[in-house]
Amino acid sequence: MSIYLEKKEKCCGCKACQDICSFNAISFNCDDEGFWYPNIDENKCVECKLCEKICPQLIKIEEKKPLEIYAARNINEQIINQSSSGGIFTALATTIINEKKGHVYCVEYDNNMVAKYKCVDKIEDLNSCRGSKYVQADAKEIYKNILEDLKNGIFVMFIGTPCQAAAVREITKNNEEKILIVDFICHGVPSPKLFKEYIDYMQKKNRSKIVKYNNRSKIEGWKHLEELTFENGKVDYTSSFSQAWRNIFYSHNCLRPSCYECRYNHYEKRRADITIADYWGIDNFHKDFSNDAGNSLVVIYTKKGEEWFKKMSKQILYISSEIEYCIFRQPHFRGESAVSLNRDEFWVDYKRKGVDFIIKKYGKCTLKLRTKKFIKRKLGRI
Repeated sequence: MSIYLEKKEKCCGCKACQDICSFNAISFNCDDEGFWYPNIDENKCVECKLCEKICPQLIKIEEKKPLEIYAARNINEQIINQSSSGGIFTALATTIINEKKGHVYCVEYDNNMVAKYKCVDKIEDLNSCRGSKYVQADAKEIYKNILEDLKNGIFVMFIGTPCQAAAVREITKNNEEKILIVDFICHGVPSPKLFKEYIDYMQKKNRSKIVKYNNRSKIEGWKHLEELTFENGKVDYTSSFSQAWRNIFYSHNCLRPSCYECRYNHYEKRRADITIADYWGIDNFHKDFSNDAGNSLVVIYTKKGEEWFKKMSKQILYISSEIEYCIFRQPHFRGESAVSLNRDEFWVDYKRKGVDFIIKKYGKCTLKLRTKKFIKRKLGRI
């Protein structure tokens, strides 16, 4: 029997309920869009309600204002070029590992280009976790592993979506001094099933396995350019097909239903110690500081966040900023959720005609989209 959901928008797919259940009563199954939802075994459930108490879709959100706001970037240009924005994740994670011998929970693509969480305790293993992953990552068993680390006295850093960060906050309430929780400004999470089919499509089209997928290549500077590296040596970032996933993502048609009603899309509704993101629009406010290779926004919410920002400060350059500046190009940080006007049509097309049709219809950079980007660039918003 399925756990009762009023509608799919009420589940963000964090899987915290599955990990927290001591009776193994909760499992997850994928729907036809490729998003996982909970099922409950009535024979195992004792109705303790613990799953409801830690659910990021049900918990009470206490609004809080940021303590500090910064524009920042890593002092290492190579790290910036390997990162989506300014390399702040690497600076934080490196500090945690060096100073605390801590464990960092972050996301990488595995050998099959599936986004999964991993636990990192060596600096050299952070490389695969740099950069954005524009697909929902499976967090199964991560919460259990975090609790086990905390029980064993290991300091933990977790980075994930705002809803995942909220779940981690609830689960680790009794060990808050031993964990640093970091989230990022999230546009919404696309379907893992659809992304896998896109990967398969590109591998078939190029007759070679994809060995590296970079959602935010810096080969042409700091912007959104996808880069695919194939086993046969081919690197593609110029074909229209190589940018199809980016265009599908920004159409907002492929996002999880809960993302259209996000509870954490405002800067006063975060549960993390620190929020990081691209500092889009920085040239409008901090032009002298801006770096063409990438700039990060860092928003501090707790004293612990302040403490760890100071500890990593030798690895970064930074200046103070203002909330009005950083929300200028971040609608998902000022209370706006993703909007899709033709999501139903998108999924009907997918179910009837498959991923090939979706890529060609929704993955192309149309004249309308190119015009919109051109206008934004002229206005200094890209």
